[in-house]
Amino acid sequence: MFLCNASIYLQTKIYLNMKTSRIYSSRRALLVVGSLFTISIGITLLAIALFSWNPDHQWVSPATSGPGFLYSRFNPNYDEIYFTPESDWDEAQLLTVIEHSPNFSIVPAEGIVNNSIAFLVKPPGNMDTLPTGELWLLDLKTGKRNLLTSDPDIGVKPIWTRDGTHLMYRRVRQQVQELVELELSTQTRTVYAVQRAHSQGLFPLGEGDLGSQYYVEIFSTGVFVSKHSQSETEPEVCFKISDTFARDFSISPDGQKMIYLQTVIQSERLFFQTYLAEIDCRDQQPRALLEENPTEQYSPIWSPIEQTVTIGTNIVGRQKSGIMLSNGDSLDFIPLPPDQTGFEVPIVWSHDEDYLLTKSFDGLSSANPGYGMIYVIDRETGMRYKVDESPETRIFGWWSNE
Repeated sequence: MFLCNASIYLQTKIYLNMKTSRIYSSRRALLVVGSLFTISIGITLLAIALFSWNPDHQWVSPATSGPGFLYSRFNPNYDEIYFTPESDWDEAQLLTVIEHSPNFSIVPAEGIVNNSIAFLVKPPGNMDTLPTGELWLLDLKTGKRNLLTSDPDIGVKPIWTRDGTHLMYRRVRQQVQELVELELSTQTRTVYAVQRAHSQGLFPLGEGDLGSQYYVEIFSTGVFVSKHSQSETEPEVCFKISDTFARDFSISPDGQKMIYLQTVIQSERLFFQTYLAEIDCRDQQPRALLEENPTEQYSPIWSPIEQTVTIGTNIVGRQKSGIMLSNGDSLDFIPLPPDQTGFEVPIVWSHDEDYLLTKSFDGLSSANPGYGMIYVIDRETGMRYKVDESPETRIFGWWSNE
């Protein structure tokens, strides 16, 4: 009798264990199915969100009127375009997205002209390794986009002419670099410089005060500024700006001067320092703007009204970093706050020169920049406002949404 009861008990326990196991298995199956269903919904919603933001279909005008600035945030397959109004630095209004080939960010032209921005993009679906992209114009009032040309080199940003009627860009044809001026109203393209046999590269610089196109030409003997004018059949090599390497070139708003960074060696270290030159093509020697200040310098820019020069500075190892402002024959300095390490790179002044947009990095130098964030500096008070902490952003410029 005992054995019989034991047998019944054992069979019952086995049955219950099997039933419980099936229940647990069913629960696990339901959990797996539920998880897959949730993931499927998530992917679907993401796809809907992305397709609803297709650049051909979606545009949201800024919710706030008045001045502010535009910038982009990088994503692997698209960049987001934001507007931050001057009335609230904490507000970032998403206007649209620009789709691009994986991991190729857009390249904006500096400045917003006639309520439009210009940018280079490698279009989605273009998986080749060639540097060719597309040049687009985006109307900030309507959101309308206009494809201007499909031959630019995406490694070199386009440049507006001084009156905003043309864009200058670089293209490569049969491994030869060309500089092109594109008229916006007719989309007529005119080649104004072609890479010579002994030239190692061309970069558009901008337009002078008399309408001539200036560009930077690299030779084995150094870096030179050259000029093309309508009255001359051949380009003119104006002057040398560096024996080694130069970058961050820009022409003053009046079209008469240029600033740039040149490599210099101090105390067995390589630095970038700011140089100033006239662009009238007379014999001259560009001069260091802050020769008495042996610091690493970043991104010299012009102010739009006074045409003064603003430079990021950093005494490496001493943490004396900040923004240097040329003010006639004197210099003003806006230091980093005592509790903030790193260095700052000026980007662009507001139209009234009340605010300066910068990229603030928490690293020690350009060799180790660290993490970069967008800040706005109030020129009168020196106060800083953090705007965006995204690791990869590009600034278009200031714009008044009125």
